Amino acid sequence: MSSMIKKSLLTLAAASALSIAVIPCVSARQVGGAGGKHIFPSDASCFLYQNGIVTNQCGTTKAYEVQLPAETGNWTINFIGKGGVACSANVNDAFGTGFSTSGPQTASGSVFVNKGLGTLSLTSQGLLWLRCDFPANAALSEVNWN
Repeated sequence: MSSMIKKSLLTLAAASALSIAVIPCVSARQVGGAGGKHIFPSDASCFLYQNGIVTNQCGTTKAYEVQLPAETGNWTINFIGKGGVACSANVNDAFGTGFSTSGPQTASGSVFVNKGLGTLSLTSQGLLWLRCDFPANAALSEVNWN
């Protein structure tokens, strides 16, 4: 292999290593509203999952839950919804003995709006999730936490 090719390969390897080393660590997360699930099996046919958005097609209020994978720490939770969807952020420990909640907040109107649910502290092996109540035609487009 020629000296020129070796130098090119070493330069490319060094540049690649440097670009990996300077990538910042990002802790923000998000999921489309359709990333959750109805809570009661009998409500399965009520929810329309389309383009990452979930909408309640039934005439009565239905419950919905989105799991939010996260490690130990403080997490600020927001959701984007419309039509009166009311959500709360929840956290509990792995043993089911500790529980705290923030919210609910309601996203009213016919246009999607961002609603903040505040910050919750997640302990080791704890669980973080969003619980929403969907009136008829209410929709959830996104959940984000950081």
